[in-house]
Formats: sequence, C-alpha cells, structure tokens
Amino acid sequence: MGTTNSGKSSLINAMLKKQVRQREDDKKKKEEPVLLTESALPGTTQEMITVEQFKIGLRVIDTPGIPNMQQVSAHMASYFDLSSLLPRSEMTTFSLNVKSGYSVWLGALARVDFVNGDDKHLTFVVPTDVTIHRTPIARAETVFRDQAGNMLKPSYFVRQPDPEKTLST
Repeated sequence: MGTTNSGKSSLINAMLKKQVRQREDDKKKKEEPVLLTESALPGTTQEMITVEQFKIGLRVIDTPGIPNMQQVSAHMASYFDLSSLLPRSEMTTFSLNVKSGYSVWLGALARVDFVNGDDKHLTFVVPTDVTIHRTPIARAETVFRDQAGNMLKPSYFVRQPDPEKTLST
C-alpha cells in the first residue's frame, strides 16, 4: 500500500520481469510475464490485484493508491494540465540568467525567487509543456494571478473548503 503514483505496480512488474529473466537463463526459453498496468496518471489501479506468479510462493497484492493532498497532482485543475506534467518523451532543458530581485515561474506550479546575490545562470529540466517565465519579484504575484493557465502553463488550483461541508460553531 502507498500513495498514488508511488511505484507499487512498477515494483511488482520489476519483480516479475526479474523472475522471467532468471527462468530464461535456466531454460533458454523466452517467456513474457503478465504485467500490471503502470501509468503516471493517478487512479490507474482500480481494485486490489493479487499476483501469485512468483516461484518462491510469494503472494503480492497491488492496491489502489491512497490520495496524498501534498502531491501537486492532487491539485491539478484539469486532466490536460496533469497529463502535460507526465513524462512522455525526453525532458527539455531551459537555461536563463537571473538577477537579484527576480522570480522564475515554472508554469503556474512553482516559483523560484532570487532575493539577493550575484547574477546566476540557472538551468531547469522540465517536461516540454511547462513554460518558464522570469519576472521581477514585485510583479510575480500579479503575473501569476493574470497569467496562470495562459502564459504560465500548466497550472493547478488550491482546493478551497466547501462551505456546505464546513462546520459552523
């Protein structure tokens, strides 16, 4: 058991593949293991799946992930924004010089503030759909408010409490 996208299915698949490789070495026979679905999208494992294919008598149960509200993926505004963060191909490197007093937005997901010091050359490694934008720290919040989801992509939203479900005292 673990949080969504913590690699539970991937770990089981790696164990199955290793077992098949060992059998191939022993028997010189090519064999394909039955693998669990792996995806970077949360919620791929819908129910508990029991795997009893291990020759040592081990039984493993793959479970759906437990949502973790600390993960950025739990706050993505749309499926498109979430999928734009998932690696589909090589990542992109983006380099820029940053002066003291400037912020760098990584889409509308993260902000890096360079408060003081000598100019720095920064390199970011991000999925291709993540935009990079440099702006003065004094304008950073305004840029976010006006451009999240437009110039700053992808974006995510912070869940607000549902007033219908809030207890009043």
